[in-house]
Amino acid sequence: MSDTDEDNDENENQTTNGHLTSVNIYALWRSSEREKFKLQAVFDPDIKFDFECVTRLFDGKAQDRYPSVYRLKLNLIQTNNDEIAIKHKKTLHPVEEYQLRLSESAYLVYKSHTKEDTTRMIRDITSPHHFLFNVVFPVSAPGKLNSRNQTI
Repeated sequence: MSDTDEDNDENENQTTNGHLTSVNIYALWRSSEREKFKLQAVFDPDIKFDFECVTRLFDGKAQDRYPSVYRLKLNLIQTNNDEIAIKHKKTLHPVEEYQLRLSESAYLVYKSHTKEDTTRMIRDITSPHHFLFNVVFPVSAPGKLNSRNQTI
């Protein structure tokens, strides 16, 4: 859990600033259980959230990496001005664009980061489920993640 996940926990559907909606973003990504990294959505250098691996898709064949489904649960607010915002440190911040990032750990600290080249958008929060099938990181990703330009 990142340091901003606690701000993402809300129980009411209506806030004083707009309507609260729960959104799940799913990413299909090839990974191994041995790899120590976090898949994150970065909205701003200080606003980032961790995906969780919800399942690995085994096909019965021995492989180094398996297609895996990652999920990020977000509580987004449709403001009274029709902006999409997220609560961070008790303040609403407009969000539309974000990038995916891999954070690789070394000695229990996440110190190596690689951002995806693509900038993604959140335009509609009326659907509770959003799917990312084209997750591709640059070949120059550090450490063991250097072959991440493969798509599924």
